[in-house]
Amino acid sequence: MCKISVIVPVYNVEPYLRRCVDSILNQTFSDFECILVDDGSPDGCPAICDEYAEKDSRVKVIHKENGGLSDARNAGLDKANGKYVSFIDSDDWIHPQMLEILYKGLVDNNVLISICEYKLVEHQEPYTAVTEPIFEKRYGMDFLITNNIIAVIACSKLYDKRLFDGIRYPYGKWHEDEFVTYKLLYKAEAVAYTDKPLYFYFQNENGITKSAYTTKHLDALEAMEERDKFLRQHKLSECRKLAMYKYIKRIREQVEITKFTPEFSREHKRLKRWMQKKLLSEGIRCNIRFRNCTDLYAVAFPKTTKLLFV
Repeated sequence: MCKISVIVPVYNVEPYLRRCVDSILNQTFSDFECILVDDGSPDGCPAICDEYAEKDSRVKVIHKENGGLSDARNAGLDKANGKYVSFIDSDDWIHPQMLEILYKGLVDNNVLISICEYKLVEHQEPYTAVTEPIFEKRYGMDFLITNNIIAVIACSKLYDKRLFDGIRYPYGKWHEDEFVTYKLLYKAEAVAYTDKPLYFYFQNENGITKSAYTTKHLDALEAMEERDKFLRQHKLSECRKLAMYKYIKRIREQVEITKFTPEFSREHKRLKRWMQKKLLSEGIRCNIRFRNCTDLYAVAFPKTTKLLFV
């Protein structure tokens, strides 16, 4: 058994795959396996994966039919031999010290998840050595609400693999991280976090986050609805209050996106009704005060809000 399993879903990233894998194999921490999950990639990625496996015994390859990002991550989890796991998207790359630093942060702080910052990049830059990174220990659910973006994404983290017992990524969903990460943070109870950017998130124009708008983007709202039920079930009222505000803001974003697009007029009307319902019911229950979020009410109830401020 190795210490860490690094899981890399691979699909249609031939121009970027070598950069990603090289950054993993060049880590200062050596006790790991790199699991490349070829998710039925139609380009030269399968051959590149096999080439790395032949050259380096730490590289393991899974070839499977296309099932999407969640399915690829799950396949990697099922085959992982490490005590800890980390996910890296195949068009991104990592700092040479990332695994070493996250492992130290996890062990030194006696937690089940360690987290580093990420950096949005358009091209590879020279690395700067990291000396004595400072970790702060945080309650997992507080970190979820106060550091929402970095907390939600699956990457830039090192997890104790036991956290995934009974938990897998949802098949076929976009925003798959948002369905899962809060459950891991809850199980972990506490996390160790450093603000050092050790994960480099490549702005790939062909990626999901850059693709044209489709109703699959609404999967994020489904994930947030599930999270809200989870927070209610576990009586995390303060977390739920902050999470509900972010949830309604996310609905507002979708309302605005679909507002001027005729093919999404039905979704626009449904989202607006959804936003109104959340503000009137959950907004009151979670004590989301009108004066603190007039922008949300102005979108949901434009005529009423206008009368109040005339």
